Amino acid sequence: MSAVLCASLMGCAKTGNDNTTIPASAQVDNYVGTQPSAGVFSGVMGMTIDHATNYFNLIDTGYIGGTPINFVGTLSKAGPFEKLSSTYTNYPVSYLTSFYAVEVPGDAAILEQAENGETPEVFAESNGCRPFTSPTTFQLIQLGPGSNEPLLQAYGSVTVNTAQTNWTFTNFDMLQIDGTDDKPAALANGACAQASEGYVTTIPATLDGQSIVYSVAISPNGYFIMDRDRNDFTNKNGEVLTPIIGVIEPSSPLNTSSLMAASYAGFEYDFDHASPQVPAPNLTTIQPVYFSGSNAAKTQMVGGIFPNGDPTQTPGADIEVNLGAQDTKHNGLYPLAAVTIPDPNSECVNTPYGGTGASGSPTCTFRAVAVAGNPNGKYALFIAMENPFTNVERGTFPYLIQFLLYQQ
Repeated sequence: MSAVLCASLMGCAKTGNDNTTIPASAQVDNYVGTQPSAGVFSGVMGMTIDHATNYFNLIDTGYIGGTPINFVGTLSKAGPFEKLSSTYTNYPVSYLTSFYAVEVPGDAAILEQAENGETPEVFAESNGCRPFTSPTTFQLIQLGPGSNEPLLQAYGSVTVNTAQTNWTFTNFDMLQIDGTDDKPAALANGACAQASEGYVTTIPATLDGQSIVYSVAISPNGYFIMDRDRNDFTNKNGEVLTPIIGVIEPSSPLNTSSLMAASYAGFEYDFDHASPQVPAPNLTTIQPVYFSGSNAAKTQMVGGIFPNGDPTQTPGADIEVNLGAQDTKHNGLYPLAAVTIPDPNSECVNTPYGGTGASGSPTCTFRAVAVAGNPNGKYALFIAMENPFTNVERGTFPYLIQFLLYQQ
């Protein structure tokens, strides 16, 4: 147990062949991340990455089974991604696996699901309780289908004041892709404190009469995560709580042409359904994606997934993102976006969403919403689009497909 606890902190000296510890180094980034509250997994994540020694540690602090789950391993490059290869876990050895990540060092990271969860884990560096000295607004995307009906709760915003003993949250709002306002309950004040995974602000909340906790972390340059801990509780509609991620709202409108012309690495996330891009019954799919600025058209971003999910190979160029007009009231918000994706299974043929690509292959074009920012001069772009097709397991609810992208 002592080695596991050591690995969950800032890093400690490695001795012999003990794979449960990270070599000592002063060049360590500590991240707090979202956790896909599914099954036995709950709570927030902690991740330590050491680029001097190329080691990492990942810890699930809220594991309902008892002892927090740890993964320790080595870090290497895989194309525009990082490859995290586990060498130790206190969970069953079958979980000793490799997974890919995109990192903005010292600020943010996104990781393929390392466990049997629902969503990718998104992280913000959290080294203190007061990252901003004045009220700051963040544009938000909710991962997955939403924490309650309707399932297409997708995007929103919140203003955070961290220059106080307790953080305050005002103007919290979440909307569906078509702009319908879900009018969520206001967020209570939050208390920031240091935990094993970093500095976390906890917000008490109630859902359907059950007490739950929201955990918030904000990076130094403006990446936002809010984990909605279910406390072993599933709401009355059978949907688990899902995290919210975001980015600081730019102080002035973004240059959309520059945003589309940048190159991005990240992940496509298809929640719990047969995506038009993958055959049924592959229900939850997280795929590395890349959008190359060299492929961008005047009004579109162009990119694709990697063959076999391997980011060392050449990515496709058959996904097109049209951001549309930027919202006049919210910098970095694109509420009228559209995304065209390949349709190898011909699910969209003879529907309003069907189309044909340049090669003559069928495509689907779905309405979408995008939020973007440029913390520290690097673009972050989060896109949510509606997939209206029948869910193969849960009936006829439409679900979301999302792109979580970071400029390279």
